[in-house]
Amino acid sequence: MDILSGKIEVVFPASEELEANLRNLKTTYYKCETSLTNFIDFVTSTGGLDEGNDTMIALGSPSHLDNDVWCIGSTSLLVLSVGKETYEQLQLTSSFKFPWKGYDNLRYIMYNINDKLPLWNLKKKEKESIKAWDQRRGPWNITYHYDDIKATNIQHIPGAQKFEVVPEVRQTADVRIVDGFSVKKRPERDNEDQVRDWEEECSELFEWVGMACLGSDRLRTNDKPDPYLAVYDPSLHMRAGRLTHIKWTGLLSSTFTKQVLDCLLDVPFACVVAHGVPTSPVGFSKEMLTQPSIRVPRPDSEDTWSIVLTSEGNDSENGKWIMAETIGEFDARWG
Repeated sequence: MDILSGKIEVVFPASEELEANLRNLKTTYYKCETSLTNFIDFVTSTGGLDEGNDTMIALGSPSHLDNDVWCIGSTSLLVLSVGKETYEQLQLTSSFKFPWKGYDNLRYIMYNINDKLPLWNLKKKEKESIKAWDQRRGPWNITYHYDDIKATNIQHIPGAQKFEVVPEVRQTADVRIVDGFSVKKRPERDNEDQVRDWEEECSELFEWVGMACLGSDRLRTNDKPDPYLAVYDPSLHMRAGRLTHIKWTGLLSSTFTKQVLDCLLDVPFACVVAHGVPTSPVGFSKEMLTQPSIRVPRPDSEDTWSIVLTSEGNDSENGKWIMAETIGEFDARWG
């Protein structure tokens, strides 16, 4: 599965071993200015779309002249979101209307740029159309991630800047930490009272996760806010302790996200929050050449998922997890 993330956060009760494991997780991404034509040539010539590998992901940012954007993922799909003027100039056939009222002037366009795969190929005519668009528009500001091992053995786009993504760690003592939480299956719909209790407990849990990521003073054991202005009194069982918060910021791949999650499979309690890249025209795609989850690219949109993981006796086989997803408007995941 392709998932573009711009930031990943992990919160857990202080553990030297787990902190050391997470501190070792690092990755890189690059920024460059070039045409889309040149970038596609770079990706295909360096093996960035080898089938089955999460080798390369990329995002072309909008300019001050337009709101056109595009992304490329390891599924080998190039997905563009363009305005009416660009669409009419490109005259590309593999295009679709956005299904939401108020965005009828936008089109999303999909092509497979991996010649080894036969579906939705970017043929000569389409390549010439994109090249002419590049000449009219000028270079793109492109952010891309290349597999960290493979990236050291290729010649990157001239002038590309490399950025190291390293963990930022924050320790907070004397805070209220969720204790003894047990992930439960959602009750059957016909038991309204149990469903309501379950939803309230989950809501309180993920509220705590958000406050922990923010480093909110409301979690401090000695916090004494004005009761008329700020009261935080959840029904969750809490204990006082030391909390560790670690985050990575950059263009992060699905492979890196999995590395983070793998570190947490056998810990008693940990939380992960991943923030998507809302300016991407795609939220995620499940399989090679499967139609991705499209959305209207908007910098102020919401695209976040949170997972709470628990395990009994430090045994990953007895682990459980619960996930909540926050999605903005005009996203196909709403249906």
